[in-house]
Amino acid sequence: MKIIHINNFDIKGGAAQACFRISESLNEVGISSNMLVQKKFGSSKMVASIAKSPVGNLLTNIRSNLDTVQMHLFSDRTQGKFSFGNIGVNISRNKLLRKADIINFHWINNGLLSLSTIKNIFALKKPIVWTLHDMWAFTGGCHYNGFCLGYLESCGNCPALSHPQTEDASNKIWKSKKELYKEANLTIVTCSNWLGAEARKSSLLGPKSVHVIPNSIDTSIFKPENQKNIRKKLGLSENKLYILFVAMTVKDKRKGFHVLIETLNFIYNQSPQLRDNIEILILGRVEKEEESKIPFKTNSFGRLKAVDTIVNIYNATNVYTSPALQENLSNTVLEALACGTPVVAFNIGGMPDMIDHKKNGYLAEPYSIKDYARGLLWVLQNGAITEIKETARDKVVNCFTKKIIGMEYKELYNNLLHPSF
Repeated sequence: MKIIHINNFDIKGGAAQACFRISESLNEVGISSNMLVQKKFGSSKMVASIAKSPVGNLLTNIRSNLDTVQMHLFSDRTQGKFSFGNIGVNISRNKLLRKADIINFHWINNGLLSLSTIKNIFALKKPIVWTLHDMWAFTGGCHYNGFCLGYLESCGNCPALSHPQTEDASNKIWKSKKELYKEANLTIVTCSNWLGAEARKSSLLGPKSVHVIPNSIDTSIFKPENQKNIRKKLGLSENKLYILFVAMTVKDKRKGFHVLIETLNFIYNQSPQLRDNIEILILGRVEKEEESKIPFKTNSFGRLKAVDTIVNIYNATNVYTSPALQENLSNTVLEALACGTPVVAFNIGGMPDMIDHKKNGYLAEPYSIKDYARGLLWVLQNGAITEIKETARDKVVNCFTKKIIGMEYKELYNNLLHPSF
């Protein structure tokens, strides 16, 4: 059995990392699995790029930039990412697709696949699995719906567009997707129960078969280490209470950095005895102006590529905070838990799939600042308890290892190729 996974990147970004780990998982359980990407940043032989020459790289950059410009001109970026799905490259003749028994889509935007080039791949008459890392596949263009429910019936008057109206771009995209999916041999996989439920409710993917298979994680890399030694290595205090926040950029409001700032100010004002004991760790890009809004001492590491350093940071912290307002199945939450670090998040999206309330973390009432603060304080007071740290690690080992997830995909693929298997 040969599987080809299609994703924008190989290792850059959450969806890319999830896709890469799934492909690795499949190879480890005896399935021939490769990735075809628009841009390759790593060195894995498992990954091939559609750009194989300077001209190919140039065309890739042009498509990507045009897609970005279009988004900036015609969508309201404060409402999150919106992809129009009209810029892409025809990869249907690629030999990896031709040889594959099953084609598995992942995150295919940013100039990789348009709706018309997706149609070309559907025309190959091979089983298509689409692993969703956000909501784009069943909306009129937004990647996360916020509070809009248009995708349940038909999109239009889209709040994510600069000039919403009844027959706006979202409505046209929704109609194009409806026609595209009508006869497609398409099976949907979502990484969380929440996204699976949303896909089943949607007007576009409701008629399709929807399965929930979570992302996997390499527990031999993300694992507990001696916190005292790690802190010394990173130049951190042995006795401080550290709160970690991770995001590619804090400007993405969906990630909830503004919520974290409000929560930390609440704790600072309500618990003056902790003002000198708490410090904040930030992994990702944060502007000085934003960082200055945090009342506690802040240690910013910027964007890191070295996995061993990232693992060290997870191990150095007392609690990982993920105050996202809407989230699928966060890789960073899995990574923190795998390192034995408790997590605080709102009880939304895929968070309940990973966090067991007051066992390996805290699920706060959406979107209560007081309860989120209560959760952070609960973990800071209890997170060092061996049982909680072990429970965090056990959750990942028992539910999200590469072998477990690889076998779930293997079973799905076998059922698609051999329905009576």
